[in-house]
Amino acid sequence: MAGEAVKALRNRSTALILLVALGISIIVSALVSAFNSGHPNPVSVSLIGPFLGVWPLVVLASTLVTMEYSTGMIQHSLAITPSRLRFLTAKLLLVVAVSVVAGTVVAFASFGVSQLVLGAADMPTADLTDPETFRAVTVTGLFAVVYPLISACLAFMTRHAAAAMLLTLVVAFFPLVMGELGSSWWAEVAVRFAPGGPMESLTGQAIPGTVGYLSPALAVLVTVVWLGLFVAAAIISDSRRDA
Repeated sequence: MAGEAVKALRNRSTALILLVALGISIIVSALVSAFNSGHPNPVSVSLIGPFLGVWPLVVLASTLVTMEYSTGMIQHSLAITPSRLRFLTAKLLLVVAVSVVAGTVVAFASFGVSQLVLGAADMPTADLTDPETFRAVTVTGLFAVVYPLISACLAFMTRHAAAAMLLTLVVAFFPLVMGELGSSWWAEVAVRFAPGGPMESLTGQAIPGTVGYLSPALAVLVTVVWLGLFVAAAIISDSRRDA
């Protein structure tokens, strides 16, 4: 983990990508809050920015993995740490740590800016002292780990950053697109059980009776199963390939 952290910090793009993620989230949240007509849900409005801000983290996750192969550093990494499983685990744990910390900062910063803009426009605002609001913002930050971790796993499988990012986009949006084009039954399944679907329920934005709602326990289970499948696929693929 210490070695992976050093490599991430020495990567010139790491700080820039994190700043881009923060900037996108705050700017989008501010703009949506400022130009949203009527009386928007102050919590939902503030969470739009962090959803977009997670995609720079997807780029960072795939880059942190594939730079080992593009630079030839993988030969030295495996010479120092011959265990592929140990190396892969350290890399994925780094992605998890960076994504959770960055996602949490982004979520709370976007929420704060959004509420300031809404308040200045004399529209309803939300307060973090409300347990439901605090849960929504916190879960949004923690959920930022999902797509970056999937991207990192796909990067281990493809060893190409662009391919990993493209496949992550497919994983994120293909079920939703097919849900819009398919039957109502498929739409309900796609919205609920896609990798990103449980976030709506865990943040409280999807309520019982709506299409995307899952009970908290089932929402957590769906998320864990998806991530477990991608991690397992990455481990199997990496163990069967040459450095």
